[in-house]
Amino acid sequence: MYNKYSFEYYILFRLKLSRKKMDFSNKFLIIQNALNLSQKDLALKLGLSTNAISQYVTGKRKPDFNTIQKLIDLGISPLFIFSDGKDPFDKNYELFLEASKYVNEKNESEFIIPMNEFIVKYRLMDKIKSKIEKIKGQTFFEKVIEEFSSSREKIIKLLYYFILYIEESQKKFDFPNIKKSFIAELEKFELKGLDKNLSFEIKDKDKKRLIIWIENELDDSSIFEIISNIEEIKKMLKNELNFVNKIIVTFKSN
Repeated sequence: MYNKYSFEYYILFRLKLSRKKMDFSNKFLIIQNALNLSQKDLALKLGLSTNAISQYVTGKRKPDFNTIQKLIDLGISPLFIFSDGKDPFDKNYELFLEASKYVNEKNESEFIIPMNEFIVKYRLMDKIKSKIEKIKGQTFFEKVIEEFSSSREKIIKLLYYFILYIEESQKKFDFPNIKKSFIAELEKFELKGLDKNLSFEIKDKDKKRLIIWIENELDDSSIFEIISNIEEIKKMLKNELNFVNKIIVTFKSN
């Protein structure tokens, strides 16, 4: 029986949950391609037969604890294995390594703290992503009278510029009141020079709508994650822009 705070218990618990809903066959193909290995080479890395790998790929067999542990040892992110993560080498894997060191040091009682932080961080980033995508939908803006059909696009673009401003100016925020501090800085923020000329369609009312969205949709933890993961947030925002605005903000970024 595994201790409930042990690394083995966590892996077995997640494996039990994932088996009910996860298509491991597709994940094995992605992992094989990401590692740039043949089935034979991957089998050698995992200490398995090529037949076992074939069964994983065809969905005839599910990975056991030892296989999961070896995949993680190869650098495959637990987020990718146990969730809907898309990147086999998710950068948040560093948090997992930080957690696992407590196990290696036989300090298992402390393992649960960084492990929980790892899970919460991932879920929070997914939550922020869904809220950014929501700007493009109708749910939030049902309560807002839109003068222009492109208003959602302008708000996303403005948020991108503001995040870029935070990055370039290395802006510091009052962490005990980070949401208020973030909004206060946004209220003062103005597009200038070439940015203003290239994005002349952005008006004060767009900033007001952005502030309303932040007030309604984001909490202190979300703001902290945005500030802590600026590159990731910029990519999320840029992906929501149309072709022309992608070119404009890319020009700005360069």
